[in-house]
Amino acid sequence: MGVYIKDMEMPENCALCPVWDAGNCLVAAEAIICEYNKRPPDCPLVPVPPHGDLIDAAEEMRLMQSCEYDTYDDYNRAFDMLDNAPTVIPAEE
Repeated sequence: MGVYIKDMEMPENCALCPVWDAGNCLVAAEAIICEYNKRPPDCPLVPVPPHGDLIDAAEEMRLMQSCEYDTYDDYNRAFDMLDNAPTVIPAEE
């Protein structure tokens, strides 16, 4: 499980990081050694590249595979469901 912080930019180093406090990373599972001029290689933050809406594609594919398709229209309706899947993280603007 993880956390997404909307509109947060990746900090360049620990000193600029909002989850770094008094020499400790508040989200790291273990202590990390910080170099104040760059991000440490074991930094727990992961950059999220620009994206459209992010959905739970694995769940949607599971649902689609559990359906039976008698006609091409049924198959198309399944893909329409995928297009209308609930958004987990909205697209960046």
